Amino acid sequence: MTVFAVILGIVHWLLRVWTSLIVIWLRLLAIVRVPTWSRATVDSVRRRLATVDRIPIHVGLVFVEDDISFADVAKLVVWSMVAGIAYITIYDHRGPCTSFVNGVHR
Repeated sequence: MTVFAVILGIVHWLLRVWTSLIVIWLRLLAIVRVPTWSRATVDSVRRRLATVDRIPIHVGLVFVEDDISFADVAKLVVWSMVAGIAYITIYDHRGPCTSFVNGVHR
């Protein structure tokens, strides 16, 4: 084998791995259906509520990551309030949300 053939083989293998990873990622996104939180507004939440048969009384938000976007947490809480959810529980086992929630209550 020549050096050129080896390089082409490596490039081919890398492209196959890359495309496989993209396919796996797209399948995971299709399963999870990640919402576009940054574009959602109170009006869009209300429009989506019109298509929902039942609304829960209590929503629990569990965070297991260290890096939490408090802006996104606040959006989730506001959207839950707009939806008419009476109880919202925020839990994280390391504590950054606890200090955030205490700041919000003040």
